[in-house]
Amino acid sequence: MDSGSDVYHPLISKVKVDDLGDFGGQTTDRQENYVRNSREASRFDPLVGRILYTNAEIFGVYRPGQIRYGTEDEDMYQVGDRVCPSGTIGVRVRPLDCFMRHGKPAQDFTIRYPSEFKKIGDGKGRWYFFAWHTNDVIVQWIIIDLDKLRKTKLLEESNTGWNTDGGEFRWILKNSLYEWRCIVRDEQLWLHTP
Repeated sequence: MDSGSDVYHPLISKVKVDDLGDFGGQTTDRQENYVRNSREASRFDPLVGRILYTNAEIFGVYRPGQIRYGTEDEDMYQVGDRVCPSGTIGVRVRPLDCFMRHGKPAQDFTIRYPSEFKKIGDGKGRWYFFAWHTNDVIVQWIIIDLDKLRKTKLLEESNTGWNTDGGEFRWILKNSLYEWRCIVRDEQLWLHTP
């Protein structure tokens, strides 16, 4: 089985490291990590779709078929992994232990910087579905109202972190998102106690 054949997302299944730009025949760790993480997360697409439809009223969805995959342009420029009647939905599924704080998984909202962070700050995207998984199980998810988030100072006051490949990201405490009422729905399917 080739590496893309078990991928559900119609755009990610076509992505290869070589498609990410001309780098003189060499790829970077960041490019390879992007493709690997995208393919890993895309295996959750059927479950993400079910969760989104279970919460359809948030997105103004009243009949099947009103949430679709974003086009390549919607995904790249509008935080539109999915699109619904009320706008675009960013989707991210991360390993539970991808971001550790004080030796424990930090289930906070992490945003790639500057790409995704700038788009959100510039008013792109309406909703964000953010989930954490362990192995093949989504253990917790939140739906963030990006319009509410932009009205707070949380983006400006976000913390900086670095991926193992040197890529920068910003993170916002999940508790802060709750305090500012930016999280409109959540579910914890399993309590992680390391």
